[in-house]
Amino acid sequence: MFTKSVGIDKIVLSECIGINSTIGGLGMLDVVYKLEQLERSFLNKINVKLIKTAVFSTFVFSMFANAFVYFNFYPQHDSINHAFRFAGKWEVSLGRFLLPLYGKIGGDVTLPWLEGIFSILFISFSVYLISEILEFDENWQIILISGFLSANVCITELASTFIYVLSAYMLSVLLACLGTYLLVKNQSVGMKVLAVICLVCSLGLYQGEIVILIR
Repeated sequence: MFTKSVGIDKIVLSECIGINSTIGGLGMLDVVYKLEQLERSFLNKINVKLIKTAVFSTFVFSMFANAFVYFNFYPQHDSINHAFRFAGKWEVSLGRFLLPLYGKIGGDVTLPWLEGIFSILFISFSVYLISEILEFDENWQIILISGFLSANVCITELASTFIYVLSAYMLSVLLACLGTYLLVKNQSVGMKVLAVICLVCSLGLYQGEIVILIR
């Protein structure tokens, strides 16, 4: 934050820039310090080592399991109809109301390699959140979780048959994991509201991933 970068304390900064206004009864500097404390608290909770392990192991498992699909355009089943046109109103009729929005962001043309990259990233962060929920901090535990999540029949079926929604469904997994994490690890009302929003968005992409919360 600004106060940290200039290397001066709160009183000197107040005298230098003459901040006297308040926000909700708090001085501007108080707000800055509270935001800084919130930032530090958030960053301190992140285990970069575990994230790196999750990303690397998920990438390796995914390449062994589904590299053929990621590097080849081989549409089957519904992917044939949606190779050049993302899912439309019929997906909304199934309750997946956020899929059309996701399609507009990603575009209509299916790019297997891009679906693979995003799905690997989403699975990686899901692995990390699950490890935090279960309080796993050993590398071998992260590797096992990433193996279970990235190299299984469900992912292989999605990659080979429904590649056009692979990353969207993996984002649904990530949002479900994030919502569960916020509910389990935080007691504040604000975090619980954010958790509900994450879970609703997860349902809006694919309803089946809500089982992550139930389990």
